[in-house]
Amino acid sequence: TSPRCHCPPDPAPPTNASHAPKKTRSKTPAKPPKSARKPTTSKKANKDKPVALDTTDLNATSTESLEQVVTVALAAAIVKERGENGPYTSMANVKVRCKGMGAKKFTALAEAGYRIPGESSEDL
Repeated sequence: TSPRCHCPPDPAPPTNASHAPKKTRSKTPAKPPKSARKPTTSKKANKDKPVALDTTDLNATSTESLEQVVTVALAAAIVKERGENGPYTSMANVKVRCKGMGAKKFTALAEAGYRIPGESSEDL
């Protein structure tokens, strides 16, 4: 006779479906591949595209034009402030009146060609 193992026998598979192990589901759905995703809109300025200004007059430009240079929020703030309190008198006036206008964003506007009519580039 051959020696027997003293290990317990393997349990029998469940005969009732209610005893079957439950499958767990992930709480978050799987993300589709990047090629199938919709492009997202960024709140940051679109720095990949060349800037196409509708006008260089900061008192007449649109929010969409400004969004090519500064953030969506700052572009909206510039246009809103201009609408509520009248035209800007100088580029320095823009900086003072618009919350969130720091040195980098101010420089980006100036480098993109935005000006206040009658103000020279030396006034910046």
